[in-house]
Amino acid sequence: MEECPALNLIRELCKALDLEGIVYCHWKSTAALDCSARGDNDLDLLVSRRDIRRFTEILHRLGFKEARAPSEREVTGIVNYYGYDRAADKLVHVHAHYQLVLGDDMTKNYHLPLEQPYLDSAVQAGIFKIPVPEFELIVFIIRMVLKHMTWDAILSRQARLPKAARSPGQPHSDGRNFAAAFARCRSTVV
Repeated sequence: MEECPALNLIRELCKALDLEGIVYCHWKSTAALDCSARGDNDLDLLVSRRDIRRFTEILHRLGFKEARAPSEREVTGIVNYYGYDRAADKLVHVHAHYQLVLGDDMTKNYHLPLEQPYLDSAVQAGIFKIPVPEFELIVFIIRMVLKHMTWDAILSRQARLPKAARSPGQPHSDGRNFAAAFARCRSTVV
């Protein structure tokens, strides 16, 4: 990702995470990191469990507040924080993931126990750390299958891919990019 006009609060957060050695990565939607940096998307940050306390202290120091969903909608291993960027007059939403919990939007109930290898693969991309494409592709495929091809999704009529997920220009929609990434994944796994 090229450097983009990131919100001050997001830039400060990423800088603090790096300075304090927090093991994390922006684990999904990496094709839209510029939107995340501008605060137009939430920040989906996977954080090492051993760094939870220090990560939370950084968020609080920067003025973020924890927001809890109703108990029936809470997902184990995921916590929401909101901060306010005064200069941009904008809220910043951090989706802190301490586990890779996947599934359709209403019933995220599958734990993929790959957090540490996923975090270990992270590389710097602009202001964010992101997983290597091979890992992101594998997890993306699993996410989409769980989100759109489970009985929960089918019965709740969420099994159909939204237009945005099917349109050209989205990550992995170009057959050549997908084929190349898949070949890299295959060589990593096999």
